[in-house]
Amino acid sequence: MGKYISDFFSEISKRLPKNILLVDEVSDVLGISYDASYRRINRKTSLSLEEAMKLAKHYEVSLNDLLKEDKKGLQDFYKKVAKNINEFSKLENSQLILAAREIPVYHIPSGSLYSKFRTYTYLNILTDFSKELPKKMSDFSVDKQMLLNSALFKNSFREIKVTEIWSDSTINNCLYQIFYFFKIKSITKEEAIIMCDEISEMVKSIEKKAALGYWSKDKKVKFCLYHNKILTLNNLVYLKSSFKNVALMPYSSLSYIRLLDKNTCSEVEEYFDKTIRWSSKILGNVEINSNLFFSVMYERIEGLKKEIKAENHFSFAW
Repeated sequence: MGKYISDFFSEISKRLPKNILLVDEVSDVLGISYDASYRRINRKTSLSLEEAMKLAKHYEVSLNDLLKEDKKGLQDFYKKVAKNINEFSKLENSQLILAAREIPVYHIPSGSLYSKFRTYTYLNILTDFSKELPKKMSDFSVDKQMLLNSALFKNSFREIKVTEIWSDSTINNCLYQIFYFFKIKSITKEEAIIMCDEISEMVKSIEKKAALGYWSKDKKVKFCLYHNKILTLNNLVYLKSSFKNVALMPYSSLSYIRLLDKNTCSEVEEYFDKTIRWSSKILGNVEINSNLFFSVMYERIEGLKKEIKAENHFSFAW
């Protein structure tokens, strides 16, 4: 978030008269001391979400515009997250909890067509690089450095206990992206069907992990999956340990606000505790819940494949 905070204060500074100091303005608007204002501007102290929104409203600065990514931003995202996860995994009793809006990217096999597709859609929808992207995904290639950073990003999650919460929309969001880009002819029928098959295989792999309760058969790092039928999930992430806790509030799939405030982290932890209580744990010994949960996903994948093959009027919606 460092770059965004610097850009944020730079935008505020542009709106000030030349005789007004930024540090004085921030101090007045937030009602904090000169020293506290200086520390926030120079990133010695984290700017809270509430403070950022208060400043944004006061100076009419768009946080959404500042959080726009580019191609380099995607690579930076991979590197920064991998670094943070690796560091956090070394702390005592560390774990990551995720409210998954779509299937987390770290589950996607590197080198798969669907992995390429997710990169293509991220750059298309969430970045300023979209104007440079080819109309068809087949004309798009992922450079070697991004492939390397993506692989390191995915591998970092194998080193920490992960608890994921999925809703019915988690799989739907992934499938609808395929449907949408097929409909606008950015991907072919053959590519769409291949990706449906890849998602099916990926879900089978996740099903095995959930049944086992671990990332792999060596049973070194735990993996836990919950199904929530009530809430709409938004990719909120909570990193907790015996030493410190961090909440990551999403702005987009590639942008998070890092929250270290103890009160905010306590509220996020309480949110996840309540969400998990209202969710069903997908585990091998809860066979009925597990079978139903995954059966519905396989049916939806097959349903999309049939729609694509038919090439009739689409009615893909749930």
